[in-house]
This record gives sequence, C-alpha cells and structure tokens, in this order.
Amino acid sequence: MSERPCIMVMTPCYGSHVMAAYTESILRLQVAFQQKGIGFAYKWRDNDALITRARAEMVAGFLADPVATRAMERLRPVFDWKRPTALFIGRFQPFHEGHRALIVEGLRRVGQVCVAVRDTHDIDDKNPYDFENVKVRIEHALRAFEGRFTVVLLPNITHVFYGRDVGYVLDRIELDKPTEEISATELRRKSSAG
Repeated sequence: MSERPCIMVMTPCYGSHVMAAYTESILRLQVAFQQKGIGFAYKWRDNDALITRARAEMVAGFLADPVATRAMERLRPVFDWKRPTALFIGRFQPFHEGHRALIVEGLRRVGQVCVAVRDTHDIDDKNPYDFENVKVRIEHALRAFEGRFTVVLLPNITHVFYGRDVGYVLDRIELDKPTEEISATELRRKSSAG
C-alpha cells in the first residue's frame, strides 16, 4: 500500500508574527490539499530573529521526520555507498554517447554506478578537459539517473591489479557497432576545428 502524500510548510516567524494574508493562504492551501486527498502539515518557528538559523533548524527537523525523509528520497534519490555498484574508470575526454550507453548498461545490470575519472588534464593534447568540466558533462548526460550514480576523481590510474577472488566481477560490456565506433579523438578534433 502506498503512503498518502503529505506536504509540509515551515515558516520562521520573527517576533511570533505572521501576516494575516499569509495565514489565510496557508488555510486555503490546507483545504485544497484535503480536497485532493493530500495530507498537509505546517510548523511555525517562533521568536527567532535570525531567519537563516530558523530555516536550518526547521529543515533539520523535516529531515529527521522518517515520512518526510522517505518522500525526499523518492523525489531526489541518494547514492547508496553500501549497495552493489558498477565501476567505470576512464578519462572521458570528452564524455560522449558511447560512454553514456556503457554506463546505462551498467546501471541496468547492477543498479548503480561509480564513474571514476582519471586525473589526466593537460598531460597531453588528448586531455584538454579538467575534472570539473568532465564531471559536469557526465552529470548532465546521466541526469535521468540521479541518485544512481556518483562521479569521483582518481589519480592517473594506468594499471589495475587484483589478487585472488575478492568479491567483484571483471566484465566487458559489448555495445552495438556504431556506438563502439564513437571516437573521443574524433570528437576532440571536431571541437578544436570549431
């Protein structure tokens, strides 16, 4: 059974004062939500002259509420560092549709991914983008999967070694021929040509 949605409004009130028009709008909002079967709650923060502190304390209270927290997780999922995760290591210079297709397949197979970007910026002409630029491109391309991926910076990893079986699988994902033929070198060349 799904939980009934509930909207919570929190208002900091300097000197315990709230304008009548605002109070009336809150009451009208409550009636409108009730008519649609949506729960509605409101909290006032009295006698706090510092709005930023009142806001921070109210948000902390909201996040401590288990029902509100579950609603927030549905609205904006959070990457779970304990869940099984696929790892993709690369330079992503630039991040392109081939990379995206690979990562989406990893998401399909495992559920969440860690995209590990090697710190190769400016070591040669093949690495024109810094980590922040690469990260923004990846996050934009994967925005539909928010909360199911994280992007991290790695040193310039050139070798990956492992010993005996330590609980993970090394697997190559094969994509269709046109996707596999996407060339970051060609994309960089086109980008520099204007």
